[in-house]
Amino acid sequence: MKPFDLTSALAGAPVQTRDGRSVNQLAVFRYGGGSILLGVVDGKSLETWTLEGESASTPVLFMAPIQARRSGWANIYRCPPLVVSGRPDPVVATSDLHIYRTQDDADAAALYFKKQRVACVCIEWEE
Repeated sequence: MKPFDLTSALAGAPVQTRDGRSVNQLAVFRYGGGSILLGVVDGKSLETWTLEGESASTPVLFMAPIQARRSGWANIYRCPPLVVSGRPDPVVATSDLHIYRTQDDADAAALYFKKQRVACVCIEWEE
């Protein structure tokens, strides 16, 4: 787990507790001669911490891992049926195994390879 960073957390970076609960709406409250950090945990309860993300000197807040979402385009082509052991293989489509940044790039590749494209699909994944 990444150590808690108050500046990033207040700027909106994702934060979570040690047990993985999400922490939202973080705010610093100043009182007397000190300050506390207040936040909503799992959208249900209001909890407080030190500005270092600690409770009773034990670190309990951490920066949540950021899941980068990516997307791209893949061409699906019709392929001739393969004969395996004297029987036709049920696979009738294949990809060129490339993921293109834009649909226009995928379209251009389909024209270049001069294959019979069945579909151009947008795919998404997390890294």
